[in-house]
Amino acid sequence: MEEQLGQLRLEQMMQELNNHANCKSWNTYCSVNSGNNGCETMKPMCSKQASANCLEGKFIVINSACIKKTCDTAAVSTIFDTDEKCSTYQQQYVVARKVGCQARAACTFYRSQLQCEYKCFWDQTNKTCVDLNCGNIEATSSFDSHNKCVTVDTTLACTVRATNGTAIAGCMFKWYCLYSKSQLLNIQNQKSMQFRWIR
Repeated sequence: MEEQLGQLRLEQMMQELNNHANCKSWNTYCSVNSGNNGCETMKPMCSKQASANCLEGKFIVINSACIKKTCDTAAVSTIFDTDEKCSTYQQQYVVARKVGCQARAACTFYRSQLQCEYKCFWDQTNKTCVDLNCGNIEATSSFDSHNKCVTVDTTLACTVRATNGTAIAGCMFKWYCLYSKSQLLNIQNQKSMQFRWIR
């Protein structure tokens, strides 16, 4: 009985050891074998793996060798000419200045509108990329009404800025209208967002 139970556990464990993550959690020095049906000792470097063993994870085969997938391994071509295309190659990548991919960085490091996509906003006036935040939206006639500010990003809930109860260019968070020290109250009407002072 005990021998059968041990055999059953071994068979169950072997079925679970069918990918790199499971083999590595079983033993940190192991990876999945080429048959995806057990573990083998992991090579010290990906480049030492045979291309047949380059099965999963963020690795690609180049010249019959298993190479760690980085932005340097992405083709420098128009295949990667948008942020979305680079993100499909690997999530943390963004389009380079013209073509190809590069590692994702803070919004302020991006110099082109092509790069300024993921949680970023392109300031048309200053030609700069800023973090996607209501307060960072350019204060121009492009964003001088509630309807213009709310289109920046539906999850941000931006509205137009106001001074002395009058809308001014630029955006701010909607909740700021209700809870700010300036005691503004926002009132939504059918035409636009308006503010009035609470005394």
